[in-house]
Amino acid sequence: LCGRHLDEESSSKLTDLIKISPIKKARTFYGVSAEYPAISVANVEASKELKDYEIASRDPKAEAIRSAIGHAVTSLKADPSVTEILIDSAGDAKAAAEASMLSLFKFEHLKSKKTDSPSVSQCKLFDLPESCKSSWNEGLALGKYQNFAR
Repeated sequence: LCGRHLDEESSSKLTDLIKISPIKKARTFYGVSAEYPAISVANVEASKELKDYEIASRDPKAEAIRSAIGHAVTSLKADPSVTEILIDSAGDAKAAAEASMLSLFKFEHLKSKKTDSPSVSQCKLFDLPESCKSSWNEGLALGKYQNFAR
C-alpha cells in the first residue's frame, strides 16, 4: 500500500526499477521520491523454507512478512544517511513491528571497541491507522524483549 503510494507519486518509476532489477529478498532504490531519498522494496512471497512453519503451527504469512521487513530494514540501516525508517505493515502490523525491532538490534556490550551506534533506533509504521496501533505496539514490545534476551 505504501509502495502503491510511492509508485503513483513517482509516476511509476518504482515499478520500472523493479521490472529492470527483480527482487529476491530486498532491494534499496535511491532518488525515486523527493520525500523519501531511499526506498527499500522487499519480496513478501512465502518461500519454500517458510512452509516448515505450517508444520510448527506458525503462520507462514506472518513469517514471510517478518522475513521481508527484516531484509528491508537491514538494507536501509546499512546506509548511514538513513535516520528514519517508515514501514508498510504488509497486512500484519505486529509481524512488521517485531521484524523491524529485531533487524535494528546490534549487540556490542562485550566488544572492546565500540562501533558507531545505528542511526535508526526504531522504525515507524507508514500511515498508522488507529486500528493497527495496538498490534504495532505489541510487535515492538515482542521485538524489544527478544533483543533484550539476546
